[in-house]
Amino acid sequence: MDNETPEERKRRKARERKKKQRERDEALGVKQYPYSLAATEKDAIERGATAAGFEDETEYLLDLVDSDLSRRGLKRLKQ
Repeated sequence: MDNETPEERKRRKARERKKKQRERDEALGVKQYPYSLAATEKDAIERGATAAGFEDETEYLLDLVDSDLSRRGLKRLKQ
């Protein structure tokens, strides 16, 4: 590490960040959830998240799911 070039350092740091992210994801049981959306659906999610004050669309979608579960009298998501 003492003799690494700036580019090598950049790559090493990126590998370290990615490794930490994988460890966090594994600890949380994160799974990819692939699905297809039409452009209009994606736009609706983006606009809804922005209007509701969310920076992250995933948080917005989870809030919608939690609200729906609550409305239906079902167990809410863990906070």
